[in-house]
Amino acid sequence: MGKERRCRKCGTVLSTYNFNPNLCFLHARIALEAGSTQVQARGKVRNVLSRKESENDFRTNINALDEEFLASVKGLPKTERILRIVAKSYGVDVGSIRGRVRVWKVSWAKYVAMYLLDLELGRGSYKGIAVLTSSTVQTVKHGLRMVRSSMDSSGGRIRYAIEKIQDICSA
Repeated sequence: MGKERRCRKCGTVLSTYNFNPNLCFLHARIALEAGSTQVQARGKVRNVLSRKESENDFRTNINALDEEFLASVKGLPKTERILRIVAKSYGVDVGSIRGRVRVWKVSWAKYVAMYLLDLELGRGSYKGIAVLTSSTVQTVKHGLRMVRSSMDSSGGRIRYAIEKIQDICSA
């Protein structure tokens, strides 16, 4: 039989149901409340934002757009205008939205652009969105799921930010 796992703080024998492989339930909860940002859940690591970090969530902080920029995107096709407005709102480059950058801020801007393009082009236009954002249909579906679930779970802050960008795009 293999070596039994024990809590590194108190020595309690751990069961297979402990979500942290080194701590018992009590010490894992204490570590979580103390501000640990990562919790291990059955072999998968998921990020848990503390209250302070969730207040500073970049997904809700969009940049104000000046009149000069809005005038410069006025005559562009709708899809190009959406990409540029989303990029400017989140402070990223349009080329990075079209590229394969995997930084969370760029990925989120790409997901929001996919969501707004889906609203504009209509449901089922996944291939067209994939071409515009240089991604695959599976990535488009994942991005739409990410935005929709975040809009529902954020207490309305992310929904408000995205609707604000949508209003700017439709003006």
